[in-house]
Amino acid sequence: MNEVEPLNPVLSELQNAAFGSLGDFKTRLAHVPEDLVDLSVGDPAALPPEPITAEIAERLADRSTYPLAVGVPELREAVAAWYAARFGVEIDPDTEIVPTVGSKEAIAHFQHVVCGGDRDAVVVTEPGYNTPARSARFAGADVVTVPLSPGNGWLPDLDAVPAALWTKTAVLWLNYPNNPTGAVAPLELLEHAATLAVRHGFWLAADEPYTEIWYDAPPASALEVADRSRVVAFTSLSKRSGLTGFRSGALVAPAGLVRAIRLFRANYGLAPTHFVQHGAVAAWRDEEHVAAMRDVYRRRHDLFVEALDSRGIEFWGRHATLYVWARVPSDTDSEGFALRCLEAGVAVTPGNWFGQGGEGFVRIACVASDAECERAAQILAGLWL
Repeated sequence: MNEVEPLNPVLSELQNAAFGSLGDFKTRLAHVPEDLVDLSVGDPAALPPEPITAEIAERLADRSTYPLAVGVPELREAVAAWYAARFGVEIDPDTEIVPTVGSKEAIAHFQHVVCGGDRDAVVVTEPGYNTPARSARFAGADVVTVPLSPGNGWLPDLDAVPAALWTKTAVLWLNYPNNPTGAVAPLELLEHAATLAVRHGFWLAADEPYTEIWYDAPPASALEVADRSRVVAFTSLSKRSGLTGFRSGALVAPAGLVRAIRLFRANYGLAPTHFVQHGAVAAWRDEEHVAAMRDVYRRRHDLFVEALDSRGIEFWGRHATLYVWARVPSDTDSEGFALRCLEAGVAVTPGNWFGQGGEGFVRIACVASDAECERAAQILAGLWL
């Protein structure tokens, strides 16, 4: 049977999703250890906190109805209360919040709402998480990359972007704390980006799932800027609460944009299930499990920091996220070194999977058990010698 060609031409332009191709990557080896430690995907190994799962289990007995795009009011109120307590920002739960199915779908569908007409460019940073760029292509936008580099602390030089580009930009994406580099953005950078957004009329989209995974000082949110009239923030419970499989997040934006997004989502029949929304209420209202999870990540993260430091290996990600971003040895490239790691029993992500700006690096996700992370840290450190 002949292979069916994709109906959307954008599909033929894109590679398979990076994190779906680990299996294919493994086939390039003659032997993969059975006790492989998988540090390639940022999927926490911890079980969900019991109060959250108990709330979900109780709600499963409720009558099943179609969830509304606006979300249950208790969840919107819980998200607003969390932003007020954590960042000191006041958000109207009735008009400025959209509960989402995680953040990935919200990132994608937001761009279908705002891209078009004279605003046909989406600016992303590279290396970076690929969903904003890929979904921008599906929304019909041109993607423009702004490089990140270790010399600039993995922060973008927004002043180097031509003013003519800003005038046709629909969205500027910033992701801090950053995946994959672990960099943390100062509030001054977010202020500068928000000022440019107001001046030129584009949206500053802040992808912020890692604000609660930090090791020395809590990172800022783009919602803390003086003028957030052109700011959209995305967050989720995946990393904060370890609820990756529950697919629960939130989008925060000015009321006019929220109205448009709700209309879009209503036409797609897209909204989180009621029982997950009620479980999310319990998650947003509790900080004890977040602090406990942060301690777990800190313990596992420190194992890699100490092991790589002891070998004098150059790496980043000391301050936030559950990742370590390390430069590969000079005798190989990103995929070559990732294959070397895989053969030794540890799966990591090649840096070039985050764009060509990631070539020469690998990303290590500190998500396995303590014992597995300790073993993996020693294996990895030895591969640089």
